[in-house]
Amino acid sequence: MPVPPAPLEVLETAARERAVTPDHVAGFVRGWIGGVVSDAQMAAWCAAADRWGLSDDALAALTNALLASGDRLELGRLGPVGDVVATASIGGAAGIVAAPLAAALGVTPAVLVEAAHGWFGGRLEPLAAVPGFACSPSLRSYLTGVRDGSCQTVATPERVAPAMARLVALAEQTGMLHGSPVMTALLAARTLAGGAPAVVIDAPYGSAALFDDARGARESIEAITAAADRWGRRVGWVMAPADAPRGRVVGPSLTMTAVAELLGGGGPADDRAVAMALAGRLAELLGTVGDGNGREAAGRALADGSALAAAEAWFAQAGADPNVLHDPESHLPSAPLRLEVVARRAGVVTAIDARSVGDAVRRLGAGRLHAAQVLDPGVGVEVLIGVGEPVDSGEPLAIVHARHQAMGDASVQAVAAAFTVGAGLESDTTFDVVTDRDARAS
Repeated sequence: MPVPPAPLEVLETAARERAVTPDHVAGFVRGWIGGVVSDAQMAAWCAAADRWGLSDDALAALTNALLASGDRLELGRLGPVGDVVATASIGGAAGIVAAPLAAALGVTPAVLVEAAHGWFGGRLEPLAAVPGFACSPSLRSYLTGVRDGSCQTVATPERVAPAMARLVALAEQTGMLHGSPVMTALLAARTLAGGAPAVVIDAPYGSAALFDDARGARESIEAITAAADRWGRRVGWVMAPADAPRGRVVGPSLTMTAVAELLGGGGPADDRAVAMALAGRLAELLGTVGDGNGREAAGRALADGSALAAAEAWFAQAGADPNVLHDPESHLPSAPLRLEVVARRAGVVTAIDARSVGDAVRRLGAGRLHAAQVLDPGVGVEVLIGVGEPVDSGEPLAIVHARHQAMGDASVQAVAAAFTVGAGLESDTTFDVVTDRDARAS
């Protein structure tokens, strides 16, 4: 019987761009989970995997090792249960809206919501900003709600594949939060850990997203889908460009305000299109609407108020006041300062550097610079003028919601630098939302 390599030997092999076998990957990750391999060694291995890539089998081995670190849910016998996986973005309310919207289409949403990391906002913090909303109910309560067919969201329980959260924290603290093979394995593990028989993945690409371009997003999704196929899961996906903050707001309370606007039939067109595609595709996968009819059905649910009614029931069940969805500004935490970011010249906004906006929001206190940081839900940035829209000199481009004057002033400068205003005419920006079904049909 061959002797497994020591952790140092695995690292030396990876550093020389030699293929690391799936067995070696599995053993190395198990050693890290068990404390034999240090965080420093794990970070070095992740960096090597990022540089040289992972084979499909090695990626599957990493995914399976993460899943084996704890419990994994299995919800296939509880009816038309579906999950929405977010791959991370700067801004955007679509991933939250998709849950009650899918519920209005006959799906039982059972969604593990992720925390914010680095520049990227999570779905956990906006929900936690709602007074009374139980983000971490007991696992028994969560599963009972799923069994009863109600919309359920929960922060990933500690006993469910705990190595996932540990690896995300390591990636965050070592600057590896981007579309790498390790992040793909993490997303695959997250897709499987929730236990839903059908999952739809929100996969934006661009400067506001985990993936830099459509090719990287597609390759990662295909790897995740292959992993899910081996476990008998049905996986759909939605891809859309994100080269500016999604939904025009960044920050927990601002995001929840955007959620309320979308459920009320308004909100930015890009967020609305993504939410409809996510919920509609999930309903198609589970057969609660006809194949190809999901987006149209989701649009009707937003228009006739059934999505809002589903969200009200969800909030009430979670211990929150549903009136938050009708008057969010009266219920949600807010920052005392609202500082305008004004245009220095007239023209058309040709670009918004989403990472710069995300970094400003992180420094305001709505993103983490270290693992133990407690976020401020009231701060953030609200984009007023989007890409392709005209602006006059001195007109506000954005509003910074700040807790402290000095940090607010610094963020105003950072956000102003994120906007590029050029000469030209107002233009309609193309926003293509593509699902896995669309891709197969083309």
